[in-house]
Amino acid sequence: MKRLPSGPDMPDSVFIEDAAIVLDELAVIMRPGAESRRVETTAVAEAVKTYRPVAAILAPGTIDGGDVLRIGRRLYVGVGYRSNDGGVKQLGAIVSSQGYSVEAVQFQGCLHLKSAVTLVADDMVLINPAWVDAARFQPLRTIDVDPSE
Repeated sequence: MKRLPSGPDMPDSVFIEDAAIVLDELAVIMRPGAESRRVETTAVAEAVKTYRPVAAILAPGTIDGGDVLRIGRRLYVGVGYRSNDGGVKQLGAIVSSQGYSVEAVQFQGCLHLKSAVTLVADDMVLINPAWVDAARFQPLRTIDVDPSE
């Protein structure tokens, strides 16, 4: 197990998924939307380069890993608070050569796409339909989050 550096300048680094997405073929280092999170990516890139080829999202693109939902060979990327269209386009260019497609998804009411929808089985997502359009994820089966939660 590899332990990455920590420090007072990286209070959110425990959310390691925001710094990189790791696919079977390569790792893509994110460029977080919150400038304070960008310091985390160097250590993550160093750690994953031992296991995968590494690519990176560059300015002015931004993506947080919490906005990337992988379902098979498709990556849904939430565009909103932390991820922008430029980051989505870059991610698409990086992963298309490996047979992945990238689809931008609008959402609201939460910080990251995966707070609005997440994969719970190969053919099923748990979704908050008040935050994201469930039709975007068809033909998958859906379980709606109870409105009281």
